[in-house]
Amino acid sequence: MITLYHINTVNAYKIIYLLEELQLTYHISNEQTLPETVNIPCYQTQAILIEHQHTIVGFLAITDYLLNQYDRKGLRPPITSTAYLTYQQWNSYIETVLQPLLLQYEAGKKLANARVPFFARSIIKKTVSSTLQHPIETEFEQHLNYIEQHLSQYRWVCDNYFSLIDIQLSEVLDAVPQWIQEEKHPNIIHFLNSMKERPAYSTTKDKLSFSTHINNEETIEQA
Repeated sequence: MITLYHINTVNAYKIIYLLEELQLTYHISNEQTLPETVNIPCYQTQAILIEHQHTIVGFLAITDYLLNQYDRKGLRPPITSTAYLTYQQWNSYIETVLQPLLLQYEAGKKLANARVPFFARSIIKKTVSSTLQHPIETEFEQHLNYIEQHLSQYRWVCDNYFSLIDIQLSEVLDAVPQWIQEEKHPNIIHFLNSMKERPAYSTTKDKLSFSTHINNEETIEQA
């Protein structure tokens, strides 16, 4: 049995989505501590998958393991294909460029809404809002234009191959709906709508919502 720990960490959504696409049986653990047999430093910041004697930590390691062990649907293009080069390039682009930019944006939003002394509130909010609304938004706009142009040529990121890259990209795009405009980004909107039509999309959202609700209830009880 596959057990997934720490689904409230970054990248857990994509791991669950992949598990659903692979149609695997798995269990999401709401425990905040790992089994005593597992000793991993700084594990609370990473999703962890345990199966049999294997313990895999982090998004890249987990998805490689799942694809190597269970992919019979072609969710990673053949290694000798041109589509695989696209897969590799977009994997790097999303994880090293788009994802950090998104995390920076999310961190800024949290700071803007954080409790601060009254005398400093207006200054901090003005500074954070300026940073979010201009440099980050401008940079995201450039990326959206690039993604839009790419999707105007292909059904999915890797041409006709629906792959893990589409799951990765959809998570980023889902997080910035305010910057996606129908007149500027029709292909991005079509891409996102196609993602939402996949059964794994709604199932993943439901499981994440349920597990988050359980975790919140446990936190309240402990408090």
